[in-house]
Amino acid sequence: MFESLKPIEKISYVLLLIFFSTLVIVSQRNFYFIIPAVFSINGIILLIQNSFTHSVTVNKDHRIILYTFSAYTIIAALLALIHEESFSSIKFELIPLVLLPAFLFFCYILNHTKALNYIFPIATIIIGIYALYDKYIQGAERALETQQPVIPAAGIVITLSLFCLNFFFVYYKKNKTYSLFALMACLLGVTASVLTGSRGAWLCFPIVFILLFIRFRAEVPRVVKTVLIPVILTLFILFLFLYDTGITLRFEQIKTDLIWYFQDNNPNSSIGLRFEFWKSAIDGFLQEPLLGWGDANYIAMKELQAQNGLIIPEAIPFVHAHNQFLDVLVKKGVFLFLATVAILLVPLRMFYKYRQRNEIISILGYILIFDVFTFCLSDSFLRLSLGMIFYMMTVYMLLGFLIKYESD
Repeated sequence: MFESLKPIEKISYVLLLIFFSTLVIVSQRNFYFIIPAVFSINGIILLIQNSFTHSVTVNKDHRIILYTFSAYTIIAALLALIHEESFSSIKFELIPLVLLPAFLFFCYILNHTKALNYIFPIATIIIGIYALYDKYIQGAERALETQQPVIPAAGIVITLSLFCLNFFFVYYKKNKTYSLFALMACLLGVTASVLTGSRGAWLCFPIVFILLFIRFRAEVPRVVKTVLIPVILTLFILFLFLYDTGITLRFEQIKTDLIWYFQDNNPNSSIGLRFEFWKSAIDGFLQEPLLGWGDANYIAMKELQAQNGLIIPEAIPFVHAHNQFLDVLVKKGVFLFLATVAILLVPLRMFYKYRQRNEIISILGYILIFDVFTFCLSDSFLRLSLGMIFYMMTVYMLLGFLIKYESD
C-alpha cells in the first residue's frame, strides 16, 4: 500500500505518527508544537508555489473552514484589545489561525486514509504502555502527570482509543487480525486514561461505544456480540477495579463530593467547586453579556461575588470556570462563544456532508467533535495548549482527507 506514496506523503505520515505518539508522553516544553509548525511552514510554501503555478484551486468548503477558524482568532484578538490585555492572553486562540496553512497542506498531500489505520493504534499502544510503566514501575500516583496536564491528556488518550474501537468494528469482517490489534490498542488507551485519574474524560467512552455498536451491529458476527465483547469487557472491568488503577477511589470521591454539596451544604470539594465556578460564570455573563469581563478582571469579579455570598472564598483563586463554554461567556462574551461553537459545529457539518466519500473518516470526525464537546463541559479543554493543539491538528488532518483541492 505505502510503496506507491510520494516521498512527501510518506514523510507526512511518519511525522503524524510521531506527533500523536509523543503528544502526552514527552514533557519538554512546547515539544508538541514542532511538528505542527513543520506542516504549517510547508503549507505556506505550497501557497507561495501556487501563487505562481495556479496548480490548485481553493473551493467553497476550504473557504468556509478558513473563515470559521480565522474568525475565532480575530474575535479573540479584538476582545483582547478591548480589554487591554497582553498578547500572551490569546496565545491559545492563535493556534487555529497559525495552523491554517497546515490544513491546506493536508488537503493537497494526504490521500491514503488507511495510513490512519496504523497511526492511531500504534500511537495509542505507545501511550498505553508508557502509562502502565509510569504507574506501576515509576510509582506515579497518576499516570502521565509528570509529562503533561492529566486532564487534557486523559481526554486525548480516550479519543485515540475510540478511534481504535471504530477500526475494530469496521474491519472485523475484512481482517480479524488487524481488528483485534485495534481492539488491543483501544483497551490499552482506555487503561492509560483511567490511570490518569481524570474522571471528565471517561463519560464519552460508554456513549460512543454504544453508538458504534448500534451502527455496526449488523456487520459484527453474533459470537463477537454475545461472547467476545462481553468477555473482554468483564475482564477489563475486573482489571480496573482490582489492580490499583485508582478508579474505585475516583468513584468514591464523586459520591462523597455530591453528598457534601447537596446534603451537607459544603461546596468545598472537586465537584462542589465546579458548581461554584459555573454559578459564578453564569452570574458574570449576565452582567457583561456582550464583551465579558476579560481575563484580567475575572478574579476581581469573583471576589465581589464572594463578598456578596454568591460563591465561597475558596473558589476565588481558580483562573477559569472549568467549563469551556461558560468560561468563554464570562470572560469574552457572546461573540467568542459563538465562534467557539462554530469551530466545533462547522467541521461536524463537513464530516456529515462528506460521509459518503469516506464514512470511516467521517465517523472519526464525529468522535473527535463529540469527545471535545464533552471535555469542554468539565474543563476549559480548548483553553489549554495541549487540548487546542490536539484538536486543531486532528480536525485539520481529518478534514484534509475529505476536502480535497480541485485541480485546474
